[in-house]
Amino acid sequence: NAALDWLVSQPRSETRYILVYDSQMRMLVHPDIARLGQTLLDGVDMKGRPTFAAARTDVLTYGNTFSTFERPSLDETSTRLKFGFFRGFAPWDWTVAIIADAEDVQRAADAQIDQMIRDLTTSVHALRLGDRGRAMIFDGAGHMVIAPQGGDAACAAVTTGAGGCGDLFHMLPGDLPRQRTTGVTPPDDAGDLVLYAYLFRPLDWRVALVLSRDD
Repeated sequence: NAALDWLVSQPRSETRYILVYDSQMRMLVHPDIARLGQTLLDGVDMKGRPTFAAARTDVLTYGNTFSTFERPSLDETSTRLKFGFFRGFAPWDWTVAIIADAEDVQRAADAQIDQMIRDLTTSVHALRLGDRGRAMIFDGAGHMVIAPQGGDAACAAVTTGAGGCGDLFHMLPGDLPRQRTTGVTPPDDAGDLVLYAYLFRPLDWRVALVLSRDD
């Protein structure tokens, strides 16, 4: 009871709150005290699974898990996208969930990625690969995440086989190995082009290094 009282006393708001439920899906902690003891009404997560039942299954298997799902707002006037961290408490067979607005999590993640891209851009532009060599980063769809210093003109200056940097992406194989820089065989009309690539799988980015054999 002391543990439940402490959990119930924690700050709660629409943007973040704690929810605890047992093996029978009964709510032991909820921002709305009137709902305590009621059966937790499940929804569907982003994988199409029952949100809280699937989270409990994952917790029993892995100890903790994350999930993204839609859930009615606390005042039940709207539906909001939520992000949850779930952890099991085996002695009492509880599942403890910290629920937050996914928009807040996404904004924080976007801010971190933006900063990382700024830092990477500085590093990529500082690389020296001979006189004309350049480094660049593409996403999995071929969109430029970080363009080389000098843009398309710099890519075209390395080889007549590339009219722009986008042409280099299409030379990359779709099955790049993880965590290993790979030499890529360029097409016959690429002249003295030398191309290396590295797959950064967490963000599905392709780091490409292009230079001329003369360099």
